[in-house]
Amino acid sequence: MIHKNIPNIITLSRLALTAAFEFLLVTASYRNNVHLYLALFLAIISSDIADGYLARKMQLVSDFGAKFDVAVDFIYVTGVTCALIHNGKVQEWFLAVLVINFIVFLITSKQISKHGNHQASVVFDKLGKAVACLVMLLPALLIIEDMMDVGWVLHAGALIITVLFCISAIYRVTLAIGGPAALTRAKPVGSGHSPILASKKWVE
Repeated sequence: MIHKNIPNIITLSRLALTAAFEFLLVTASYRNNVHLYLALFLAIISSDIADGYLARKMQLVSDFGAKFDVAVDFIYVTGVTCALIHNGKVQEWFLAVLVINFIVFLITSKQISKHGNHQASVVFDKLGKAVACLVMLLPALLIIEDMMDVGWVLHAGALIITVLFCISAIYRVTLAIGGPAALTRAKPVGSGHSPILASKKWVE
């Protein structure tokens, strides 16, 4: 019974790792605990990769697991962003960008899934998925910024991420509004490459 919940347990463990990680960020104690900071960061990223991989490998893909994973990722991303705002590393508007993008993601996922006959209710576009990965890596930019002793790395990263998220959002809305015809145009016949990636994590 436990083995069927291994992916979900890994995802749940990411919440605990996230809490400890964000404590280091908020208190700015990461400067004196760089090794712990990096260890927690790598553990969080590794768990995000491992849960999906194991779910597919063990054939435990589910709609619940996909939503759970996305929710935990959102908690991590918004928590990290709030901590960075607290330390003056990024501006408040960036948090608003992340929240709005997440709302657009949820709404368009439902429509795109319906138009494309996907069983999954969480649907990614390739650009959006790539940018979401960049957001997950923001803490790495913090270390780079501190090592370079400059104050623009995270601000530049936030601007680039915002532009890419806007492009992704426009694309997703176009697909959501355009219906099946838009999805057909987005995937040329015989190309074998769809810009839409249905989530494949966890099923009971």
